[in-house]
Amino acid sequence: MDLDFRNMRNKVITLFALCCLSFSISFGQHSIDNPDYLAGEKHFEAGEFAAALAKYESAVQKLDVRQAGQCQLRIAEVNTRMGNAQVGLDMCHALENSLQDDPFLLAENYSVKGDAYLHLGRNGEAIKDLLKAQNLFQNAGVSSSKEMANCYNDLGIAYWNNGNTDLSLQYLQNALNIREELYGEHHPEVADSYNNIGLVNADINTFAAVIYFNNALKVYRSIYDENHPKIALVLNNLALQYDVQENYEQALEDLQQVSAIYNHLHEGDHPSKAFVAFSIGNVYYHQQSYDQALSYQNEALEMYTRLYGPKHPEIANIYNLKGDIYLKKGEYRMALETIQKAIYANLSDQELTDIYQNPKLESYYNADILLSSLQQKSDAFETYHYSKTLKFRDLGAALNTLEKADELVSHIRQIRLSEKDKISLSAKASEIYEAGVSLSYQMSQVVFKPKDYLEKAFYFAEKSKSAVLLSAIQDTNAKEFSGIPAELITEESELKASIVLQEQLLATNQEPEKEANLKQELLTLNNRYNEFVRQLEADYPNYYNLKFNVKHVGLSELQTALGANTALVTHFITENRIYTFYVTMDNFQVFRESKADDFDKQIFGLRNAMKYDMKNAFVRTGQRLYDELFPMKIKSHINQLLIIPEGGLSTIPFEALITEQKLEDELSYSQMPFLIKKYNVSYDNSATLFVQRKKEIDNYEGATEDILLVAPINFDKYQYQGLTGRLNDLPGSKAEIDEIKLLFKANARGATLLTESEATKANLTNENIKPYKYIHFATHGMVNESEPSLSRIFLRDGSLYSGDIYNIDINADLVCLSACETGLGKISKGEGIIGLSRALLYAGAKNLIVSLWTVADASTSQLMIDFYNNHLYSTTHNTFSGALRKAKLSLINDEKYNKPYYWAPFVLIGE
Repeated sequence: MDLDFRNMRNKVITLFALCCLSFSISFGQHSIDNPDYLAGEKHFEAGEFAAALAKYESAVQKLDVRQAGQCQLRIAEVNTRMGNAQVGLDMCHALENSLQDDPFLLAENYSVKGDAYLHLGRNGEAIKDLLKAQNLFQNAGVSSSKEMANCYNDLGIAYWNNGNTDLSLQYLQNALNIREELYGEHHPEVADSYNNIGLVNADINTFAAVIYFNNALKVYRSIYDENHPKIALVLNNLALQYDVQENYEQALEDLQQVSAIYNHLHEGDHPSKAFVAFSIGNVYYHQQSYDQALSYQNEALEMYTRLYGPKHPEIANIYNLKGDIYLKKGEYRMALETIQKAIYANLSDQELTDIYQNPKLESYYNADILLSSLQQKSDAFETYHYSKTLKFRDLGAALNTLEKADELVSHIRQIRLSEKDKISLSAKASEIYEAGVSLSYQMSQVVFKPKDYLEKAFYFAEKSKSAVLLSAIQDTNAKEFSGIPAELITEESELKASIVLQEQLLATNQEPEKEANLKQELLTLNNRYNEFVRQLEADYPNYYNLKFNVKHVGLSELQTALGANTALVTHFITENRIYTFYVTMDNFQVFRESKADDFDKQIFGLRNAMKYDMKNAFVRTGQRLYDELFPMKIKSHINQLLIIPEGGLSTIPFEALITEQKLEDELSYSQMPFLIKKYNVSYDNSATLFVQRKKEIDNYEGATEDILLVAPINFDKYQYQGLTGRLNDLPGSKAEIDEIKLLFKANARGATLLTESEATKANLTNENIKPYKYIHFATHGMVNESEPSLSRIFLRDGSLYSGDIYNIDINADLVCLSACETGLGKISKGEGIIGLSRALLYAGAKNLIVSLWTVADASTSQLMIDFYNNHLYSTTHNTFSGALRKAKLSLINDEKYNKPYYWAPFVLIGE
């Protein structure tokens, strides 16, 4: 039994129930001067919803047609507040046809409908109606009104519910900006915005969330008495943060106060009362007081079921938590049955089945909760096997459930809109793939024919790598092959360029008074772009089908693509294990080794040892890492290694690893057994991207065999945005590009130079760069790990940002960045390095040469000149990897430049 492969995770999602959210539909443009209606408004504002309902129902009999419609919408909203969201929804449906001639009231109707859908857990329908409301408000010219602020608020919550956190914050921040402009800071609707921004930040930054909640609480307490539902709302949210911080005593104290407020406000069942019970049970769960936790969860479950029936995402969430409690108590069968109930409570039209069955992935309320349920079910089956049954069937059920979770991740990718949220999903999905790799490997060890399970382990490892980049490239290809007119492609490109520019302006803005307008414009552009894409998908079904038809390479296809002399080495690293997958045309092996406690320190130490010439540390660490990363015996006919690095391994050059343990004392660097002395080495983001790019290279049809050489050379007279100092000049880059130009001319190929005043962003248009097979930048580069889209290449007139590169159409076989640290970026779990190299691959570059640390001007020039000379003139080293290897070996044999600092940083991505 081997259960130390990963820590069991509590996958229960702590939802902030919809009843804890601050919505407020207003009718400020059309006031009603009726005593009962006005009394209803006062009760509504005080949170006295039953009294408000009675007054509205009295008023509606005395109003004209239009006012009656407005009052009925208020009745619908009050019903939703009272926990009768279905009644509110039915009223909106009944009113809709009668409001077609009144765009403003129709917009309000869609807003109230959206609110009701949110309470019912039907997030997709909520977004559709709220977007309709947004469009109607915009067409009515009330983009900065309280009605639009409320609509933005609801959309922010709806997008948060389906995992689009980045877009959610844009909506909520714009709602806050409008409300502060209308009311100042001391107003309940401003406090509503504080609360909701706090909700979203609770997933990202607990400290920021607590600040927002306390700001909301301060405003509420200055306006309302202590029994107001909004005070209860924010106290509940604060309690959940105390729970996360393990301040359980304070969490329970606040929740008891919240419970007292809701008991005072609501007779009988109410969603808020159910959510408080759930929250208290959650605190007891974290305190490992499982019996008390179950008691409160059962109370919440019974109340939610009476309110909503057996199917609702909150009910699914409770079953998830109960299932985890039973698992902790060792009641494995009960845990599995409970988690199965969680799955089917989240499906609108499928009925409960046996625990060994998995559902169809359709008509689910909340995909994130369903994903959590599937992960939890797989863990439970695995624990059931090792702790109870030892039946192989249970491992099989665990694996089948992970495959279903993997399928669901693909569905969720289709509704994630921003790059940030897609990357965040990859980090969550990596938990599934980690479990899949581990479980598949475990199963391979107990069967007579292990290959199928080892291939499954490879599949999960491959799915964990660069899925967002792969999907983005697939989207580009889908547009090309689905018959979308050129003018629409141009329109999309212009929209994306506008968004990139707006993001850059916002990120570099130094004037706080401009920030609100910049955020509003960015939200408007993102809305236009999302609507543009939705319309493309509707108008061009082939585009939609191709866009989401992402195929990951299988083992046999990969082996065919590798060729006879190439080996692929890819790693999958967990908290305690290193999995190494070794693939050649006729061989496939998987190795699992324990990960050293100081493994991450080794990676960091190797980089520092090379950068700062700490020879003894370099040799020691280079030997250790080689042994840990290359457990296989590589056959003598292999001369090319393709590395798919994982996480921090992306920051080190494998070429510099030392392949022998016993070395003579005082070996010079030139004499050391570096990996580069045995093999050509190249890298890629995933095996799938390698195979895709190889097909493109095999069919490459460049317009010319020419090279474009870009070198600003002089920087000292120019100030760049975001830099406090000046950049050093690169005089060696002038000699570098002049020599490369001569090499190409002598080989009957063209060379175009953009130097000094011509090395500008304006000259790097699609029309100017697309004809070239080779593009070479000899300049400075800078990585921005916190905002990868602001990583940049410096030019004479400014910067070419990573965000700009995504919108360029490159057709080059090779892009070489002879600049500092251009191969680095933000390391994102499940995606790898996000920076300039990723942007260039997306833009169409087939191969890249980038650097992993700040490089020396003179040695870089020599390396680059040797590289192109080898590529253009050598008969045995003319591949990119072969030419780069030979150039590196030349530096290794040069006493002046034989230290890894000089030759190791440049790596080849591709080939």
